[in-house]
Amino acid sequence: MKTKIMFGIAALLAAVSSCKKPDAGFTADKTEIYIGETVHFYDKDETRKNCDFFYDFGDGTNSETPTQNPYSVYGSNSNPNASSISNRNPSHIYIQTGTYEVTQTVYKYRNKQKGRDKSATARLTITVKPIRCDFAVSDTTCPLSGKIYLMNKTVLPNTLYSYGSFQWSFVNTTNPNSSVVTQVYVPNATNPSLNDAYVTFGSAGYWKVTLLQNNSNGYIPRTMNVRVF
Repeated sequence: MKTKIMFGIAALLAAVSSCKKPDAGFTADKTEIYIGETVHFYDKDETRKNCDFFYDFGDGTNSETPTQNPYSVYGSNSNPNASSISNRNPSHIYIQTGTYEVTQTVYKYRNKQKGRDKSATARLTITVKPIRCDFAVSDTTCPLSGKIYLMNKTVLPNTLYSYGSFQWSFVNTTNPNSSVVTQVYVPNATNPSLNDAYVTFGSAGYWKVTLLQNNSNGYIPRTMNVRVF
């Protein structure tokens, strides 16, 4: 009789547990990132089972549409001891600046026949900041017959992300109609995609030298002045 009672209590507790609404919650390894930087999301309880996870990244993509953003990784699991559950700990790369609300929805399965019937939602905010272009010049004064070296020192946070190409802009503020320069591009020693350049100016005056990225959204140009005499 005692055994039957204990079995009945255990069955009741299991039934209650199966009907319990899941407790959503997750964290991010960082909540402020730069464009192109990877952010990793982690479920707060990696021991739970019989659950599915859905993440809406707030930028028009989610954890069930990976082809919309080839830089996202879904189904990753940072805890080797946790049960293998789809989309538990995704990573994501934002390709536009802005503030995004990320939503995690946790679905709990009661049993295989009835499928998932309970869900809970949690949210957090990710801020994506623009990248500031940066460079150095070999000299801020230059004779008309000479040349200066421009070194692109822009810091790119993710080597796996394609940031596109950078370009240089030159304007003679003393005589805007004489803004002719000769450029010889040189691969950057740290990152070949960051164009360095040797520059010879075609006229004397105060020149405004600007480094910018072809995709202006997400990048802040950098300008320096050079005097050519």
